Amino acid sequence: MLTYFNLEYDEAENGVEALKLLRKRRDEQKESSSAPRYGLVFMDLSMPVMDGYDAIEALRQDDIDVPVIALTANALTRERNRALSLGADEFHTKPILRNDLHTICARYLDKDYRSDSSTPDALETDSSSETDAKG
Repeated sequence: MLTYFNLEYDEAENGVEALKLLRKRRDEQKESSSAPRYGLVFMDLSMPVMDGYDAIEALRQDDIDVPVIALTANALTRERNRALSLGADEFHTKPILRNDLHTICARYLDKDYRSDSSTPDALETDSSSETDAKG
């Protein structure tokens, strides 16, 4: 769905992969301020190997400063509170509507997100096809 808005993105299958990508990008930024950075992370909370909760907590402990949108099919208040307390910037249930996705991208990405770019704007974790946006 991010391609609908002409956004470049990387995808991770689990929290461990997401952290590797985020740490690599952070380290590249330390070496060169002109290195690309992620503008936004969509973090699925239910993933194998390392779930989104642990991944959010780890990236915040590593001082990785990027907006994180927690995504889950579970709309319980305690899940929302847990994700936000660990450092997620927002919490949304899946499937996410296209208009909601547009609003989130416009809020966090400091660019014209419809322009072409070879630099990934976002990192998306996806443990199922439920993250497909509809609208």
